[in-house]
Amino acid sequence: MPLRIMVVDKEPNSLRAIKATVEPLGLEVLLVQDGRHALERLKTERFDGFMLEGTMPGVDGFELTQAIRTSTSSATAPIVMITEDNDVRTMRRAFQAGISLFLTKPVSSERLMGLVKILRGPMLIERRRRARLPLRVPVSVKVGTRDYRGVTVNIGEGGLLVEVSAEICLGQPVVLEFQLPGNQAVLRPCGSALRQDTSGRIAVHFDRVSEGDLLAVRQYILGNIKD
Repeated sequence: MPLRIMVVDKEPNSLRAIKATVEPLGLEVLLVQDGRHALERLKTERFDGFMLEGTMPGVDGFELTQAIRTSTSSATAPIVMITEDNDVRTMRRAFQAGISLFLTKPVSSERLMGLVKILRGPMLIERRRRARLPLRVPVSVKVGTRDYRGVTVNIGEGGLLVEVSAEICLGQPVVLEFQLPGNQAVLRPCGSALRQDTSGRIAVHFDRVSEGDLLAVRQYILGNIKD
């Protein structure tokens, strides 16, 4: 699945030019002319990065940046502000809102391609951070002094979804033991139960993970994510 970005600009010509330059680099581009429309898409969709015009009628790039930074889906995604103003006051305001980089108009293809190359690494990190990959391996779930046997359903950098016959209260500490495919090491992250559904599937958030275990999880995710 290609990296996905949202580009918001009130000028149609600018949107078309950005799309024509960025899409051949392997990115999926959503073009939006209105800040309010961008806010609505942000509520239901995930993006790996954003390019926002600073000055727009209604909801501008500064407000959009603040909304992204407080969203549940794309809070850490890189944000580029497209602007005709490169004065210190505008830059300070933008960085305070949470932007990552500036792109000054008129936008040239060379500068835009260079910017995409810079952003690809942070966007891949964002993709990895929120990725949930299928994983079916045996898992031991220790709750207090009791051990339960189960099977993992999926894994992300921040936790696991497991199938296990156990009554676990919300927030209750658990210790997991499992192995990743192709890795002989036994991972033992400590976590807490976020939720449990009627089918016995429990979402566990990793609270304490050793550096070695975290590296193993990241390598597994990176090895199975396609950009």
